[in-house]
Formats: sequence, C-alpha cells, structure tokens
Amino acid sequence: MEPLTTAAPYWLKPGSQLVYFANGTIPNAYGGGVYYMKNGCISNVGFQSARLVFRVVGVSKGWATINVTLILYGDKSLEWPYSDVNAYYPSTCSPPFPNPLSTTPYTRNNISLKWSDYGTKLVLHGVYKIYLPTGTVYSMDGKSYGHTLLFGLYPVSNNTYVALGRKRLPFSQVSVLNSTTYVTYYRNFTGPNVLVMSEPVNLTDPGGTTAFLRTVVVFNPGQAVTLGFLGVVPDLEASTGIGVLAIGDNAIKVRPQFSGGKLEKSVATGIILYDLDFPKTRSSVTQRSLQLAIAPSVSSLWVVGVVVSLLVLAAAFMLKRR
Repeated sequence: MEPLTTAAPYWLKPGSQLVYFANGTIPNAYGGGVYYMKNGCISNVGFQSARLVFRVVGVSKGWATINVTLILYGDKSLEWPYSDVNAYYPSTCSPPFPNPLSTTPYTRNNISLKWSDYGTKLVLHGVYKIYLPTGTVYSMDGKSYGHTLLFGLYPVSNNTYVALGRKRLPFSQVSVLNSTTYVTYYRNFTGPNVLVMSEPVNLTDPGGTTAFLRTVVVFNPGQAVTLGFLGVVPDLEASTGIGVLAIGDNAIKVRPQFSGGKLEKSVATGIILYDLDFPKTRSSVTQRSLQLAIAPSVSSLWVVGVVVSLLVLAAAFMLKRR
C-alpha cells in the first residue's frame, strides 16, 4: 500500500502551531484527568477543561523541536474540590508541581496519600523532539516514547505505537471512514478520516483504582493533521511527564449520527483540534481518496467500544473525594 502521508507533513516548519481544547465540565465530578509520572511517583490530576499548544520552534537534519504548553482549568461555578485543579499522589512523594495552594493528607482505599490544590488554573511547559523519518518522539535527554500523535498515523507501521513505561502498545485497530464528517472547534473535516486505537493496558493509580486504557486518535490524511486524541500521549510524556490524558468534550453539542449502521457525523475524540496556524491548502498536492484502502467501516458498536474505554479510564479521575 502506498503511504498517503509522510513522517514530515507540509505544515511542519518553524512557527507552525497546533492548538487543541476540550471542555469536559460536569457537576460533582472532574471532567478530565491526567497521570503525571516522575521519579517513580504517579500523580492523578483532576480538572474540568484543557488547552494544549504545540509550537514548532525548529526543523533541522531530520529532527523537529516542539515547544508544548498544557493548561488545565477548574471551573469557579462548581463547588470545591471540582472548582479547582487537584492532584493526589503517594504520601511518600513530593507534590507533582511546584507551589500548590495547599497540601493535605488524604486516604483512599486505605492507602495513605497527599492531596494538593493548584487553584483554578495550572500551566505546564515542556519541549521535545520528533525524528521525522519515523515519527518517533524523544525527550531532550534522548529517551524514546513512541510515535507522535500529531501526524503520520496512516498507514500504520511497526513505528506506529505508544509506550506506557516499558510496555509498547501498537495501534491494532484501524478504520478508514470515507464518508464520515468529524466536528472540531476549528472546522468540520469530511472524510476520508482514519480512526485508530491502540492495544489496551491496565494502569493502577495512586489510590488503587485500576483504569482500562486505550489510546484513541482521529486523523485526517488529506490535511495530515490529527483532529482529536486521548489516552497515552507520547508528545506529552516526553515533554511534560504527563503520561495519560483522559477527557471528553461536553461543549460541542453534536450527537453521533448513523446511517445504515455506519457513522456519518461525530465530534472528534478526546481533546479536539481548536486552531491550525499553518498553510491550510497545498497547490501542488491534492487530497487523495482512501476508498481503496480497505478497512472495516466504523459501526455503532465500535463507537460504543470507544466511549466505554473513555468512560472507564475517566472514572479513575471522576470519583468524588472521600
């Protein structure tokens, strides 16, 4: 099969910027969460909405350098603790991020923990590199984390995987959606789109809750850009230490639409494309159809599976504090 995208898309140049956003706000719970991993400590961080910015600062000799800004928000309209960004972690560990407003002892499932409150906004910065011939993500100290989720996700190859710790999770399910439209904050993207899902893995958080985890990505080959994603995110893990991101957007009011059992229209998965700051069209390259790239059509049952994976993962973050 001839690749329809390359590891280095046309828009990848210094100054290009991708922005993703999701508002998962719900009452009496957290709308989203992340796992932060550092020095052997795992922290579970709950929040309501998230903004994620990738900015290309350099492209040279087969490498791209990317600056990352992740902003986690609470919601002042909700009661505490759901109004704030909060983290809990083993009692033997230090707070995951500097300058919490407060840190208190906390117990869940008879496990001694600490709880740190970061107020209604937490901003994280980082930088990482992508090796363009393969799309592999590296931290600045040279550790690899799997394939970038930003581009080059179709066709799937041996390099197309994410990694959680030492466990490699290849993208084992791939569906080409020739007639499906995905809705993002930026604009609607008509088919062909590609929906990919990694192999599953279980992750136990500091409070003893086990989350069933898959990485799910919606990718548009015509524009060579990802429309939404959740789960293990190599680009975040290499730059900020955030190993897992779970959130479902509640602000875009579009229900999945099916015809003949096939998906016709849906909101993109997880954190959703909000802005594209690079050339939107290519005069010399036309969008090619994926109609001949045979893959199972996305059915309502398959979409339900994606939703269940998200809900089980997010449940680890949405539990009430007690």
